[in-house]
Amino acid sequence: MPELSHWRSGKLGGVGKCGRMDCVEEEWRTGRRGQLWGVQHRVEALSPEAWGAESKVLGLIVNWDDGLLEMVARLWLSLWGGGGVTARNNSLFSMHNAVTISNNRAGGEGGGLCFLKGTLADICSSSIQNNSASDGAGIAANMDAHVTCNNTLMQGNEARIYGGGISVKGLSNLSITRSNVINNIAGMDGGALFLYASSEATVSNCTFAMNEGAQGGAIALLHHAKVAIFSHSTITTSRSTSHGGAISIIDLSLAVISNTMFFNNRAEGYGGHVHLKSSNVMMTDCILQISRADLAGGAIHARSSMLNITRADIHKAVSQLGAGLDLQHSTAVLKQVSLSRCLGAVEGGGGLVRANSSLEMIDCQCHGGGLAVQDAGSLLVSNSKFMGNSAYSGAGVYITSMPAFLDISNVVFEYGNSTIGGGIAMSIPLYDTPFLQDIRFVNNTATLGPCVFWLYEEDANFVEPECKNCSSTSIPIMATSGVRETVFSDGVDLSEVCISIRSGEAIAPPLSFIILDYYNASVTLIEEQDTQVVVYANDPAWVSGTFSENYVTDEGGVFDELVVHGDPGTTIRMVFRMQSSAEVIVNVSLRCGAPLPFLQA
Repeated sequence: MPELSHWRSGKLGGVGKCGRMDCVEEEWRTGRRGQLWGVQHRVEALSPEAWGAESKVLGLIVNWDDGLLEMVARLWLSLWGGGGVTARNNSLFSMHNAVTISNNRAGGEGGGLCFLKGTLADICSSSIQNNSASDGAGIAANMDAHVTCNNTLMQGNEARIYGGGISVKGLSNLSITRSNVINNIAGMDGGALFLYASSEATVSNCTFAMNEGAQGGAIALLHHAKVAIFSHSTITTSRSTSHGGAISIIDLSLAVISNTMFFNNRAEGYGGHVHLKSSNVMMTDCILQISRADLAGGAIHARSSMLNITRADIHKAVSQLGAGLDLQHSTAVLKQVSLSRCLGAVEGGGGLVRANSSLEMIDCQCHGGGLAVQDAGSLLVSNSKFMGNSAYSGAGVYITSMPAFLDISNVVFEYGNSTIGGGIAMSIPLYDTPFLQDIRFVNNTATLGPCVFWLYEEDANFVEPECKNCSSTSIPIMATSGVRETVFSDGVDLSEVCISIRSGEAIAPPLSFIILDYYNASVTLIEEQDTQVVVYANDPAWVSGTFSENYVTDEGGVFDELVVHGDPGTTIRMVFRMQSSAEVIVNVSLRCGAPLPFLQA
């Protein structure tokens, strides 16, 4: 059996504050700062009583029971750091086999364990519980420390500022595997894990649960941390009082997240699961289920960032704006991503693309939550499906400003329900190049434009759009509108306005048009005969005109010489819509010659 003097002098592997093996007994016992500087627990037997009265300054009682070493701290307060254990100056620290560090307090960093200045620490099969500190209540690594945790429990630790469970700063790095980080709290950032200042972290096969922080309920990766890699882990039931219910990533050169589940996280600001700012993030084979952000980005919020998501499921996200995904000044590429049952209370159930952001969606599906586009730089959607979405405007896609680049091709819009635009709603000028290609609209419904609704409120000429190889099983085929507002005098002449119909196939009548009055009742324009258009309405308004052909051929057809009649003094805001029973898409545009004097946006 080793002699007690060997343990005290460090000959069994204990490391003194100088980091050498030959520390004197007095240094080892007192530590000169009121805590043990280093522990190597290879010891066969040790009685707590052998330490005598002076053991009180160590803040530790060392027990030996059935071959397992347990270190239980007795509420020792360190005025600087390392409430339980501190190792520094290139020390080697190892803690294995059911060691418990608990109930320690530090005025600075490292309530349970504090590793500084080049320390190499190896923690395995141990518990770090109920410690408190300013930063890193469970573990603090700073100044080029290197920490490895395996099969470790970090629970119930509380930091007043950063890193309730773990804080990693100052060129340090952390590798943590098969560990549980549960029920930790940070007053500011990183309820479970805080990574900062050129540090790195690798996390695999871990569970982060029931953690809370102001920013990054579970994890905060902030301000020039280098690289963070997460794999095969779960982040659940965490809460942020600011941004990033599960994880907040700010000013990070690269975060790689793979095979990770985000479940039931919430942020009171942005990003129910994930909040990004000025960062580069890659996500692969991830599941993001049940999240809420009170402001925007129910699942993911990205600002001034680059986001690449491949093979992911975003499900049941709720927010005011952009429930599934909210992009601001960001670029995102989504491949084989499913957005399902996402609810945007205002806009963008599946996603909101705004503020000069760019989005590419390839081989994606949106179920129960569409896409809203505002002031975007570019939008590309291909080989994707929007199913069962519901919104006031644009159940599938709602575009309110003209991106520099827009391409929607090989996309299915199915079972959308909206007031305006069951499939696509746009409030932009028509493009002079085709951007809707190989589109299929299936069983969408809307008051205006069950498939496509076009809204353009300027007195400019409309360029007739092209839509190639598009089809629909909805009876209303396509709605392209010109919105104009005027106060009627009897018999307003629209002779310089025509409604042009164009199709790749011949479409037999009946064809019908609708003029919707936003302020009163809708009036319907129906072709009953080859040469006459009659209006049916709840008020006396009516429209007359001629139809140039008895059916629409691939050359198109035109309604022209239209005259609108209404009660004098009646205000009407006219929206034109076309519908047909044919199962092919028809392009309709309202084209103005010279601007009419009464047409005002």
